[in-house]
Amino acid sequence: ILAEKAFRKALADNPRDAANQSNLGIALRRQGRLADAERCYATAIAIQPGHAEAHYNLANLLGLQNRDDEAIASYRAALALRPDYVDALYNLGNIHRERKAFAEAVDLYARALSIRPDHYEALNNLGYAQLELGEGDAAIAAFRHATAVEPGTAKAHVNLANALTLGGALDEAHGAFDRAARLAPD
Repeated sequence: ILAEKAFRKALADNPRDAANQSNLGIALRRQGRLADAERCYATAIAIQPGHAEAHYNLANLLGLQNRDDEAIASYRAALALRPDYVDALYNLGNIHRERKAFAEAVDLYARALSIRPDHYEALNNLGYAQLELGEGDAAIAAFRHATAVEPGTAKAHVNLANALTLGGALDEAHGAFDRAARLAPD
């Protein structure tokens, strides 16, 4: 609520500040006021159509509401303005993966990783999508990279172990499962 007040005060002084409109939208979204947040993002975009973050924030909001087609369009708008927007690439990849459009998801995760090679979540989701496409060796490579990025995360080792099991590398899979068990014994 304090953030909302601060952004409203700033907007009272300069109502055409797209960044503050978008930031007010974030504050309202955090309060669960989704319709109000959406109006703020739309206002920010109307004020400054080239505001990539406003398109991205709108896409996130739309995704929360399972309005995936609209979210995709907003992520694409953000990426048209900022092609190196890693979080937009990653989130757009997630929508495609959820829709079982695995080839598109792989492409988007790969683009995100070309910019931020140690993006742990993108590495994991790349591996999942590659497994769905039958690209086991590529998935294993993605999961290996994920375990290098987050060696203390059991999930990374479990994902690697599962991919190795599917690939028939049972001894190596057993070692990865052991590492995961040591990291998260529950």
